[in-house]
Amino acid sequence: MAETTKNINSGKQIMEPILISPHLVYKVKCPVDLTFIAERSAKLLDTIADPGEVEQDGGITSTGHLDAPHLWEEARLLNGWLKGQANKVLEAWDLNFNTFGITKSWVNSHFEGAWTDTHDHGNSHLRCSVYIQQPKNGGNLEFENKERTLFAGYPRFAQNQSKLHNYFTEVEVEQGDVVFFPGWLSHRSQPNKSTQRRIVMGMNWHCELERPQQTDNDHITRQDV
Repeated sequence: MAETTKNINSGKQIMEPILISPHLVYKVKCPVDLTFIAERSAKLLDTIADPGEVEQDGGITSTGHLDAPHLWEEARLLNGWLKGQANKVLEAWDLNFNTFGITKSWVNSHFEGAWTDTHDHGNSHLRCSVYIQQPKNGGNLEFENKERTLFAGYPRFAQNQSKLHNYFTEVEVEQGDVVFFPGWLSHRSQPNKSTQRRIVMGMNWHCELERPQQTDNDHITRQDV
């Protein structure tokens, strides 16, 4: 498959690609043991029958449930580690903020064939997905290419061999991966092609310029990281 970021040899000169769009998506491997979080997530998800608005073909989400996973005792170490990583991403985006914190968290469950449809979290500054239980062939994460509509009328090869025209960009994910991205970036999950259950924890983060009046353990300053 042709790459879109390779140099072009035009004879004596070399044309180098220039990245205009910023790096918005970051992936990191979580060092925290997720076993107990996966067990509690499964118990919670087994009590929920509502698939929500975007879960497809048997997918289940705890989005509307009052039990916030990031506040679980089992997630205490994960939560602390995530705050440090989130701070690094927000600073990499050059955002101006004094405090930031998690405003919402949930878990999604996908058995074989289930998946999450395209959506975004536009009211959050930062979104992260934690792959609590990701089996082999469990399906990857995909991000919508906003520029694709601008290319829609351009002539191109009948056999699309370039990622440049893809509607979505695929990000490979494995057990323990954490992916950070802006809330406005539309995304979806691929169907789980494994016979094992996939469990993903999602979190929305929000930045504030001034420290809130009330004490909130979920909000931290840059100095706290």
